[in-house]
Amino acid sequence: MSRNVDFAFLSSKSDIGCLPVPVTRRACTTAAAKLYKYLRKLFNFNQMDFEFASWQMMYLFINPQKVYRNFQYRNETKSQFARDDPAFLVLLCILLLLSSIAFALLRKLGFSAVYKLFAYFIFVDCIGIGIIIATFLWFITNKYMIKSNWRGYNVEWAYAFDVHLNAFTPTVVLSHICLLIIRTSYHNSYKRKFLPTFLSNTICFIAATLYLYITYLGYKCKYSRLIFLIFEKIRLLPVLLFVFLYLISNILMSNLFVYFYSLKTNYG
Repeated sequence: MSRNVDFAFLSSKSDIGCLPVPVTRRACTTAAAKLYKYLRKLFNFNQMDFEFASWQMMYLFINPQKVYRNFQYRNETKSQFARDDPAFLVLLCILLLLSSIAFALLRKLGFSAVYKLFAYFIFVDCIGIGIIIATFLWFITNKYMIKSNWRGYNVEWAYAFDVHLNAFTPTVVLSHICLLIIRTSYHNSYKRKFLPTFLSNTICFIAATLYLYITYLGYKCKYSRLIFLIFEKIRLLPVLLFVFLYLISNILMSNLFVYFYSLKTNYG
């Protein structure tokens, strides 16, 4: 019978081949209890550690491996890999709000456009697509990427969603803020000139590749300590599709930024 346990059993002894003792049901906090504690903190800013969340955001750009090593420390102290503090999600929402306001000011749009963009970024890009990606990777990982001698252990869904949030944060800064700066610099020539099109497509390519790489690190046992996983590098295969789309978009002079925001605002 399959055992659905947390990650506290991944002790340091696992690195030298010793089979760890699984956590008992009493030692684990149920998923419902974890969700309740997370949502309760979401409405209590005094319990959020924004300084630590800011540190994580910064290191996702300069050293994402260090962020995942901190996930291992959380597992050792709190018996779970997934975040129990919503401060990171709150800061990410603030970033999305700022990018929505910046785009609205750039295009001289009203408050309703800001609300529409912000709602799209939060509920579609961040949460909606994030749930789809996290659920897909969670299912594929637990179904096909568990070592045969570790059957019964699995990746928790909340951790898979945290991996998405980690990868999504640099993507927001690159694809939202940096592209807006380039868009402001070139004004009306943005759709027609090669240089702004090349710069925009390059940033989109870097953002997509960075999302893929940080996701890959989240499931790589060297950094995440998920020692029961195999085939980690298969998650990097979509980069081939990204390279193809990047080359084709530049050859055809198709500006990905224009399509990116047209889908969200219908302002073209």
